[in-house]
Amino acid sequence: MDGHEAYGFCERNGVRLIEIDAEFGANLGPSSSESYDFEIKAVPHSTGFGLQHDPILNCMKNQENLRVKREGKGILKLNGSALDPLHTIPVVSVGTAYYTEGESSWTVPRLDVLPNRDAYLPFIYGQKFDDFRLFRKPARFQKLSR
Repeated sequence: MDGHEAYGFCERNGVRLIEIDAEFGANLGPSSSESYDFEIKAVPHSTGFGLQHDPILNCMKNQENLRVKREGKGILKLNGSALDPLHTIPVVSVGTAYYTEGESSWTVPRLDVLPNRDAYLPFIYGQKFDDFRLFRKPARFQKLSR
């Protein structure tokens, strides 16, 4: 952050995957809010096939107390690689950009077990885990695969 301008990025394996460049207005002052999010929690099976247990749906309550809140306009750029093909996602539009400082507290007031774990498997793999077939093998293992 430099004055009203901000730039941020996310990088993995030397590839800058996500870049955000934004300009913000004046501080709108302190604010408080409460919201709810949902998250599916699942654990891959120890054998490497499927899920260890039925997934859990967590309902999460977020209480935010902000000291600083700024709104602005920004540019979002998605880059990619074979490991992280974010560049295949089209950025159709970008809404309001926000810059905030403050505290958030998350609690889980409710959770439910989701039956039929196999129905969630593609989404869990796609969301959380790398495809290790795409990683370069260390030199000490390259002789073993020939």
